[in-house]
Amino acid sequence: MYMKDNSFVFESKEDEVPFINAIMYETCVDLHQAIEQLKKLTNPSEIQKNLLATNAQQNK
Repeated sequence: MYMKDNSFVFESKEDEVPFINAIMYETCVDLHQAIEQLKKLTNPSEIQKNLLATNAQQNK
């Protein structure tokens, strides 16, 4: 496996392609679930508001 531009390239036997596709699909699903969990744990707008408030206090 190696990267070419923005793609993963696999060199394998033809009968291994379905297995590789399944593993990559499962990996993408796991990544998506992890990102969604992070979104639930964080609130970007609240973090931004807190950062701006902290900066405003420091600049007084």
